[in-house]
Amino acid sequence: MADFPVLSDGELAALVDNDVLSESGCDALLGDVDLQQYSTDSAANLAAAEGAVIDETVKGESDIHTLHVALDACASVLQDVEKSLGGFYTDIDKVTGTINAMQGEMGAIQKRLENRRAVEKHLSELLANALVPPAIVDELANSDVSDTFIGHIDKVSRSSKEVGKHPNSAIAAEVAPCLQSLTLQLAAKVRGYLLAKVALLNRPKTNVTIIQQSVLTKYRPLMKFLMDSAPEAGQDVKDSYVATLSSLYYTKTKGFLETLTKLEKKMLSKSDVVTAVKKTDPPNDPGMHYSFRGRTNLLEHWNAPIVVPYIDKEKGRTHTYENLFRSMHLMLLDIITSEYIFTYTFFSDKNLYIPIFQKVITLCGGSVGTALPHLHDHLTLASCVRLTLQFKAIMAKRAIPCLDGYLDSVLMKLWGQLDAVLRANVAAIAAFTAHPVRLPAPAVFPLTSKFAEFTGVLYSLFAKDEEAIGGGSGNEARVAVLHGQLHTMAAELHRILHLKAGASASDQHLFVVLNLQHVLDVWGRLRIHPDSHEETQMLTSWVLKAKASLIDGLVDAAFPSMVAVISAAESAIRDAAASAAAPAAAAAQPDAGDAAGGVIRPSTSRHDQYRGAINQKAVLQTAEDFGRHWVVRIKDACGQVTRRTPQATGAELVTRLVMQVAIYNERMKKVLSTCWLNPPCRNLLVPNQAILDTVQEVAGKL
Repeated sequence: MADFPVLSDGELAALVDNDVLSESGCDALLGDVDLQQYSTDSAANLAAAEGAVIDETVKGESDIHTLHVALDACASVLQDVEKSLGGFYTDIDKVTGTINAMQGEMGAIQKRLENRRAVEKHLSELLANALVPPAIVDELANSDVSDTFIGHIDKVSRSSKEVGKHPNSAIAAEVAPCLQSLTLQLAAKVRGYLLAKVALLNRPKTNVTIIQQSVLTKYRPLMKFLMDSAPEAGQDVKDSYVATLSSLYYTKTKGFLETLTKLEKKMLSKSDVVTAVKKTDPPNDPGMHYSFRGRTNLLEHWNAPIVVPYIDKEKGRTHTYENLFRSMHLMLLDIITSEYIFTYTFFSDKNLYIPIFQKVITLCGGSVGTALPHLHDHLTLASCVRLTLQFKAIMAKRAIPCLDGYLDSVLMKLWGQLDAVLRANVAAIAAFTAHPVRLPAPAVFPLTSKFAEFTGVLYSLFAKDEEAIGGGSGNEARVAVLHGQLHTMAAELHRILHLKAGASASDQHLFVVLNLQHVLDVWGRLRIHPDSHEETQMLTSWVLKAKASLIDGLVDAAFPSMVAVISAAESAIRDAAASAAAPAAAAAQPDAGDAAGGVIRPSTSRHDQYRGAINQKAVLQTAEDFGRHWVVRIKDACGQVTRRTPQATGAELVTRLVMQVAIYNERMKKVLSTCWLNPPCRNLLVPNQAILDTVQEVAGKL
């Protein structure tokens, strides 16, 4: 037996893993099995298995043949099916092409159908809009104008417009002549109807507004039909309306103005300047004719009911021109506004008011132009200016430019006449200062009263701020000129008040105070603030200066030596204090001889220094005189003031007077305490409280 190589366990495992050796073979090699016997048994087993396989193969040969025959038959059937499916696919492709072709034809058919429907809809609308049913034509021809008639007219208008959109169509060729004939017949009928309605405005005692609103406005569609379909017929109606309303408004306005003019109450003439003296001037109120008293401030009541001429004429009432001016223009504003709105609504014409009111506006302008040269009343002219500015603002707010040119023209004329009146008064008051005159006893001068009312009215009506005067159109510059003229008048009045001849200084000062204070009081009553104008500030400073001069004069008259003596003593004390200040340090140092002997020269008392500088006798006599007589003299001075001044002014002057005396008394006591440690007349010195109590006593009597 040949020797076999010895294999390790790892090599055997590798053979098993690689399927070279079975696990049973491996176990045989590793175990105690007889390998020769094992090999023989394995060969016998293999031969037996091989024989069994051959036997089984022989047995299944017939089955395999049968299966092979069946597979050949199936293959033949499959070939037939494949041929049939190929033909089917070809037929399906043909059907798909046919379907696609049919879908294309259906899309075209659908599009043609949609186009047909659109054409049918358009044609139906065209026919519905272009054709007027015979029933409507008969009713339009045989019925009167009514709400139904207006609706049918609208149908005819729509038909004409629709036919006009397609002038080359067959339906237009067929329908247009009939529609044109029908439109002409209807235009003639509507024209005659509207002319008849316009003629209603000419009937006596007809309310134009009622006819416009309740009758004509309802037939606005008829007017629109005429203007669209028969412009010439529409223009006939418009011309008839303009002619009727122009004549009607002119006639009524002319009668209104003629009656209104007769109600004018004459106020001031050309000669009635502020320096003029009239017999009709109220003795206690010479400035009344120049003020708002007895007259309405129309700036605050511009929208009050207008003057009704025939009623006031029957009752004998008269009115100042500014009220007539206001009534005339309010009437003009109202009718023009109403007519502007109506003509724009009914005729769709924004400029139709021009031919209607051309003669009326000319008439009103002529009325104002005729009246202005005869108006010399500053209040009337100023009120008319402010009213005109108010009317311009009203029309601007309404966005109706109808009267802009007319109101600007009136405003220019009013400013011119007001400027002429102001220049006449400035010239008159300047001429009054050309020669000194003897003025009356301290009281309010008639010229002052007239000046206060004259200027106060203008200041209250014309503020310097742009908003208060309406702004624009050069009005600010005109107001500035007006204020300049009033400033000149104020300066001239101030000069006149200082022309008083043959009077004492206190009377002169009192006269100036009374008159300037009267001006400020009048301005205050008219709600003119002291700081609102340069002129009010100027007069206020003049009044304060005159009051100070008056008080100084009264104090000097009541205590003739006190003011001079106190002032001289105060001056002497100041000089003595100044002269003593420089050598004071040197005088305090001892000289060489005194220092060696140890002797210091005693200094003079400060009281002695000041006392030596003043007139001691005069100071002591003044103090004694004041201490003995101050009550009587103060009351006498206060009486001079209160007897000749109004209560409010008198109370103020008395307070100023007593305060001034108290100040001088305090200055006198300071002089005495500076010059004397214990003044000789100290028992006669008066406490200031006692003097101030005099104010309450005198005020209580007032």
